[in-house]
Amino acid sequence: MRTKSRAAGRLIESFILLILALSSWHARAESLTFARGAFTENVVTLKNAAQTYTLYLPSRYTSEHRWPVLLVFDPRQRGTLAAEIFREAAERHGWILVSSNQTRSDGAMQPNIDAVNALWPEVHQRFSSDPRRIYAGGFSGGGILSLLLATTAPLAGVIESGGRLAQGIEIRPPGFAHFGSAGSADFNYVEMRKIDDLLASMGAPHRFEQFEGPHRWMPKTLAADAIEWMELQAMKSNLRPSDPSMIREALAKGTARGEELEHQGKLDEAARQYRWMVETLEGLADVASLREALKRLDSDPRTKRLRADERRSFRYEDDMNRLVDGVLRAAPGEGTVPLASLLSDLRLDELRSRVRKGSYEGEAAQRVLETIYVQSSFYLYQQAIEAKDYRRAALMLTIAEEVRPGSSTVLYNLACALARSGDTKRSLAVLSQAVQAGFHDAHLLLTDADLAPIRARPEFKALVAKLEE
Repeated sequence: MRTKSRAAGRLIESFILLILALSSWHARAESLTFARGAFTENVVTLKNAAQTYTLYLPSRYTSEHRWPVLLVFDPRQRGTLAAEIFREAAERHGWILVSSNQTRSDGAMQPNIDAVNALWPEVHQRFSSDPRRIYAGGFSGGGILSLLLATTAPLAGVIESGGRLAQGIEIRPPGFAHFGSAGSADFNYVEMRKIDDLLASMGAPHRFEQFEGPHRWMPKTLAADAIEWMELQAMKSNLRPSDPSMIREALAKGTARGEELEHQGKLDEAARQYRWMVETLEGLADVASLREALKRLDSDPRTKRLRADERRSFRYEDDMNRLVDGVLRAAPGEGTVPLASLLSDLRLDELRSRVRKGSYEGEAAQRVLETIYVQSSFYLYQQAIEAKDYRRAALMLTIAEEVRPGSSTVLYNLACALARSGDTKRSLAVLSQAVQAGFHDAHLLLTDADLAPIRARPEFKALVAKLEE
C-alpha cells in the first residue's frame, strides 16, 4: 500500500522518529525485584514516569536465562485486563508480559508512540529478555499499533485481534510471524482477513483464527493457541530448542480440529486449518497426511463453493459499508427527515433478514449492522457532540437504539442529547427508558450538565427518587 494522505505521511514520519528513539536508548536499568507468577500493576517505566504498565514474570523467571517478551497494547488503556488474557499461556511457556496502561484507539497516534518509546527500552534493559524473541499483541487500535511496530522494530511476531491495515503504511515481506484473529461479527473481520491474505502472498508465517462474537479481544483459549504457535515458529527459526512433546500435541490438537470442521461441513475452514499446520510443522513433524487432506479438500467442489460464497459475502459487505457510510454522513439532524425513511435507506430490514439466513451471508450482514451501531453510537455521535450539533447527535443515537435496542448507555446519552437540543419531553421519556434498562447512577443525573434543562421537572425528580430508594 502507498501513502495516500498527509496524515498517513505524518504517521510514517512519527514511526521513523520512534525507531530512532528506540535505537538510541542505552541507559543502565535499575536493580529492582518484582513478584513472579503474579501481576505487578502500575510499574513506572525508567525512561518516562508518565508511562506505566502491568508486568507478569513467569514463576520460574531468573536473570540467568533469556525470556520471550510480549508487549501488550489495549485500545482502552487497560493494562491488567489485557495481560490477563495471556497470563496462563505466558506462565506455561515462560513469557514475560508487559502490558501498557497508556495505549488507545480513536485519537492521535502520539500517545501510542510515547508508550512504545518508553516500553521498548524497558523490556531490553530492565529484564532478562531474549532480544530475538520480542513480540507485540493488541486488540483494535492496539493491534494496528502492533503491526506498525513490526514494520519499524525487530519483532519476532505479532498477535493481532480485530485490527486492520493502517492507511499509508507499506507492509513489505516481513521477518515476523503474524497470528490474526477476529470475531465472526467484528466490523474489522474482513480487514483482518485482508492482512492474512497479504502476508500469505508474501510467503510470511501467518495464521488466522475466527471466534464467535463481535469486536473484542480474542478469548483466552485462542491467546494460548497464539503463544503456542509462536513457540513453534521459534523452533522453526532455531530461536529455541525443539520440543517434541509440544510438536506432537500441536499436531494432534490441530488434526482433531481439522477433522471436527470437516464433520461440521466447514470444508473451507478445515482446509485453512490443514494449510497453516503444513506450513508451520513442515520440518518439525511428518505432515504427509495433512498434505493429503489439504489436497483432497482443495479439489472438492463443495470447498470451492464455500469459498465462492465467502468471497461474495465480502463483496456484499464492502458494498453495504459504502452505502451505510454515505447515508449516515449525509443524514441531517433529529426531526429533519422521517426516521423510517432513514432506516429504509440503511436497509435494516434486509440486513436482519440476511442475518436470520445464517451462513457467510448472515455473518456479513451482522457485521454491517455492527458497523452501523458503532458508527452511530460512538464515532458520528462523538463528532456531532464536539460540533455541538445535538440534534444530529440525537439522530445518531436513535439509529443505534434501532439497531441494538435496550442499551442503557445509548439511552442515557440520547436523553442528554435531546435535553441539549431542546426536546425536553422526549428526553424525559428516554431517560426513564434508560433507568428501566439498568441505568442507576443517581449522582450523575444530579450533576451532569447535559441534563440541566430537565432537572427541575417533576418527572426527573421522580426518577432520581426512584434510584435513591
